[in-house]
Amino acid sequence: MSANYILLPATAASTTRKKNPKLFELLSNLSRIAGDKGKTHMIKSLRLGPVMATKKKEPTMKVLDSVHANGAKLVECSVSPVDLRFDFPGMRVIQNTLFSMARVEPKSIIRAASTQLGIATSIVVTDAQGHPVKKAKVVAYTNFKKEDGDEGYTDSKGRVSLKIGKGKKIERLYIYPPAGCWPAMLTNRVLKNDDVIKLENIEPGHVDSFRHFYDTNDAVKFPPIGKSKLKIAVVDSGIAPHPDLLIDGGMNMVTDGVKGDFTDHFGHGTHVAGIIGGKGLYKGIAAGVKLRAYNIYPKNVERAEAFALLKAIAQAVSDGCHLVNLSLTTSESNEAVTAAIREAYEKGVLCIAAAGNDNRKPVGFPASYSLCISVSALGRLKTFPKTALQREYYQKPHAKDKNTFFASFSNLGEQIDVIAPGVGIISTMPGGHYGVQDGTSMSCPIVTGLCARYLLQNPDVLKMPANQQRSDAMLALINDGFKTLGFNSRFEGKGILL
Repeated sequence: MSANYILLPATAASTTRKKNPKLFELLSNLSRIAGDKGKTHMIKSLRLGPVMATKKKEPTMKVLDSVHANGAKLVECSVSPVDLRFDFPGMRVIQNTLFSMARVEPKSIIRAASTQLGIATSIVVTDAQGHPVKKAKVVAYTNFKKEDGDEGYTDSKGRVSLKIGKGKKIERLYIYPPAGCWPAMLTNRVLKNDDVIKLENIEPGHVDSFRHFYDTNDAVKFPPIGKSKLKIAVVDSGIAPHPDLLIDGGMNMVTDGVKGDFTDHFGHGTHVAGIIGGKGLYKGIAAGVKLRAYNIYPKNVERAEAFALLKAIAQAVSDGCHLVNLSLTTSESNEAVTAAIREAYEKGVLCIAAAGNDNRKPVGFPASYSLCISVSALGRLKTFPKTALQREYYQKPHAKDKNTFFASFSNLGEQIDVIAPGVGIISTMPGGHYGVQDGTSMSCPIVTGLCARYLLQNPDVLKMPANQQRSDAMLALINDGFKTLGFNSRFEGKGILL
């Protein structure tokens, strides 16, 4: 049975002819066959070590993708990782693990509802003015603890049908609009047929938790970014066209994806991009900065492969980016991604990563890696409507200011470097819209944007050669910019970045 693996040089993400001529030749050979669509090659013809005489059938390999000629390869093999390691001395064989967006996902009914009686109740979801909200996810729990209930999406008239039984009390009702309104959570409510539920609009000028700490409308503290060579890589689900965003190109890094298609099919990358560089109604932290989009998520799949992430980081470095935003996470470290981040650091590029949203579990990867800036999430009371589901994320501990709290969903640990707002964040969405999302995915780009500002305020560092000294200098720049909020360091690291 064949499986996919990442082949990587033993001590780096790439090698040179001078450093390891045999390995360089092997990687080059693999690159040459990478373009042979569907063609399978014998490992024997590429092997550096002796032939495996014990094998009854000659092992085979198909090269699926390549970062560059002397770098990592994604291969499909008919042999085990153990065999591969001995067949290719000096090569690491790494699992192609999966990464998730570090936003808080909408709730779902996990199992069939025992309370469902086959009787449907139809409700209508509208905005504050009574306009229907379409494509909103609606989740109704008749028993939240047992996960009984039903879910569905609103149609073009804002209507959704839920099989919850006649006259059943809904313990919790969650509504997730795609844009334009605040997500809502209603409790202990009996739904009647044709009930109308109005959501609160996202009002212009609303001060969310992000803008409470950073008044991005203050042109003195946060002046728009002028012409600059500074580039920020958004490694995510792509970025959709939006009048508020300056997209300086990008690439699709998915294996077999259309290279130039970095359109955002999920809204996540566009939301992240607006937090960094939005220059319109809801300004980002570095309004007008150049953003490069690297899409690592296949269409209709909310999981990204490690190889696509590795390839995106390498491409961002090659394209001259200075900062890489990684609003993604997984539970286990991956050597291939670690190598890519280390090589980026050695070439003067800093990676900023989301700590993850596993309800205060240990910091996820890659944020747990020491060469990343790791970001946790906070929330702020009175920055979201009373009916908004964001109130569910309030949980102690709180800061010295008791209205500021550590988000219940955020991961924590000794690897946390900095904390930033991640509850109820308003930002850009596909179609020229604005929406609200939550997660360390949202706190991460705030820190990325702040790092960009520090760089722009220190042009001598920005002009440094692209090497490790530049990365070191970037870290030194922000070292004096922290302020503790009064949380334990496992929650906030050095504090909030000013």
